[in-house]
Amino acid sequence: MALAPPSGAEEIDAPDGAIAAVGAVRPGDGGTSGRNVGPGRVGAAGVAGTVPWAAASHQIVCEIAFRRLTDAGRELVATVMADDPEPAPAFYESCVWADSSRYGGHQSTYEYHFMNVVVAGADQIVMERDCAAFDCVQVAVARYARYLAADPAGNGALRERRAAALKFLGHFVGDLHQPLHVGYAYDRGGNDTRVRFFDDPEMRSLHSVWDFYIPDRMGLHADALASAERLDGEISAADAAAWGTFDIVGWSRESYEMVKGLVYDFPIDSRIGDDYFDGAVPVVERRLQQAGVRLALLINHIAAGTLELPPLFD
Repeated sequence: MALAPPSGAEEIDAPDGAIAAVGAVRPGDGGTSGRNVGPGRVGAAGVAGTVPWAAASHQIVCEIAFRRLTDAGRELVATVMADDPEPAPAFYESCVWADSSRYGGHQSTYEYHFMNVVVAGADQIVMERDCAAFDCVQVAVARYARYLAADPAGNGALRERRAAALKFLGHFVGDLHQPLHVGYAYDRGGNDTRVRFFDDPEMRSLHSVWDFYIPDRMGLHADALASAERLDGEISAADAAAWGTFDIVGWSRESYEMVKGLVYDFPIDSRIGDDYFDGAVPVVERRLQQAGVRLALLINHIAAGTLELPPLFD
C-alpha cells in the first residue's frame, strides 16, 4: 500500500525523468573523483547527470559542511559511516537517504521533514502551537544531533542508530533551510498553491518551484560538488561567524520570514518570471550556505564533545 503524504509533506513536481537521476559526479571523473578521496568521501560510481533539487540541494549542503569539518569532525563522520549497514559512497551522497527511507523502514520520520505553521500569516513560529506533537523538523535536528553525540559503547544497535542519525541530521538541517519546509498548513507548504514557471505549459506547485525549478534554472543541478565548492568559497569569515549558532528555532524562523515575504509575492496571474526568480536566487544560495555552515558546526562540536543545544520549547 502506498503511503499517502500527510499535510505539509513536500511533493516533487519535476519534469519526467528528472527524479530518476544518478548521483552528481564531476564530468570526466570516470566513476571516481581524483580529489577528496579519503575518510567520509569516497569517489562516487556512475556518470554525471541531472539531480533534482530534493537531492542536489542536500548534496550541496553536506559537501559544504564536509569542507568545513575539523580533523576530529571528519574522523567522526568516517567512523560513523563505517558502522552503516546501508553505506553511501560519500558523505554528501548519504544526505539524500532520508527522503527514500521515510517510505520504508522509517515511516515515523515523515513529518520530521517540515513544520506546518497552523495560523497562516502568523507573526512568528510558536513551537508549542506549530509542533504540538513534537514531530517537526526542529525536533528532528535536535534529536538526531543528540543521537549522533551519544557514545554507542560497543553496542551494535546503537552504532547503527548513530549511523542513521548522521544521515538524518545532514538531511534535516537542509530541509529546515528550504523556506517552504517551514510553511503554512493550509496549502501544505506550498504544495496546493499552483503557479506557472516562466513558459512552462504545466501549472506547478509553489513547493516544487523552490525544490526544483528555481535551482534548476540557476544551474545547480549539473554538478552538486562544483556548486558546493563555489558556494563555500563565497562564504566570508564574518558570515560564517554570524551564522554559527545552535539556535535551531531561530534557523527555522529565518525560513518562515521568507515565506511571509518573498515566497508568496508572485503576480496575481500566478506566473513566475524574471523578477521573482532574480529575487529568489540569492535566497537559495544563502540558505544552502547557511545550512552547510551550521551542519559543520553541529558535527564539529559533537566530535569535540562540546555540543550544547538550547531548548526548543519555552
